[in-house]
Amino acid sequence: MKRTRVVILGGAAVVVLAAGTAVAATQLGHHGTGTTTTLPTANCGSATARSVDASTVVTMADPGALTCFTNAARACQPAAVQIVARGVDAGTDYVFKVQSGGKSCRVTESSQTYVEPGRHGPVRSVTCDQTGVTDEGVTLACGGQDVLVPSAGGGHERPMAG
Repeated sequence: MKRTRVVILGGAAVVVLAAGTAVAATQLGHHGTGTTTTLPTANCGSATARSVDASTVVTMADPGALTCFTNAARACQPAAVQIVARGVDAGTDYVFKVQSGGKSCRVTESSQTYVEPGRHGPVRSVTCDQTGVTDEGVTLACGGQDVLVPSAGGGHERPMAG
C-alpha cells in the first residue's frame, strides 16, 4: 500500500507519493481573489524598463502607449498599459489599469514574474492610489510602494522591436 504525505511549506501544499515517482505542487490562497494566469489586456500598448518603481525609466515603448495611459489617468477613463521590467533572464510584467467610477479613479497593478525560457508565476493584483498626474507621468502608491508610470515626455517612446 502506498502512503501519501501532505506537507505545508510557506503557503504551498506539496503532495509526495511514497514511491517517489510523482510530486505535485499547488499554490494555496491568493489574497482571496483566486489564482489568475493571464494579465489584463493593455489597450494602450507596452513599454520596457529596467525596473518599475518611483523613478521608472522607460527604455522602449510602443508609440503613443505612455501618452494614452497618462491621458486616461488624467481624465479618469478606462485604459491600461503594460510595462515589462526586464533583466537578463528574468523579469516582471506589469499592467496598470485605470477604471473609472466613484469619487476617484481606481487603478490596479497586476504583475507576473517570469524566468526564461517561458516559466511564468501567478498573476498578482493590488489596488493603487493615484497620487498625481503631471508632465512627468502618473504617480501611484501600489501595495506600499511608490510607482511612476512615465509620460511620453523625455523621448521615452520609440518603436519596440516586434
